[in-house]
Amino acid sequence: MTGGQLIAIAVKGAPDALRMATMNTYQTDSRGKRIAWARKQAGLTGAELARAVGVRNVYISQIENNHRIPSRDVLLKIAEVLGVTVGFLLMETDVPQPAGAEPEVP
Repeated sequence: MTGGQLIAIAVKGAPDALRMATMNTYQTDSRGKRIAWARKQAGLTGAELARAVGVRNVYISQIENNHRIPSRDVLLKIAEVLGVTVGFLLMETDVPQPAGAEPEVP
C-alpha cells in the first residue's frame, strides 16, 4: 500500500458512533494525529487544550506534529480533557471512548 491510501477501520462490536471512521486514518497514523483528531472532535483549539492541560500551546502543537512525546501525566490529562482513552491515543484501540460511554450528540 502506498502512502496516502485510505485504510478502512472496522471495529467489531463497537457502536458506529464510537468508531473512528471519520478520522480517515492513513497508513501514517500516529499518536499526534489522534490527539489532533480528538481535539477537533471536541471542538477545541490547540490553545484551549493547552490551557485545560496546563501546558503551553507550542507544546501541544509539537505533540500533534510528532516532534515531542508527552509524559504519562500529560497524556493522561489530554485523554481526560478530550474524553478519550489513553489506549486510543497510544493506538492500542480504534475506539476512542471507553466501553459503555454514550456518544455526545452534536
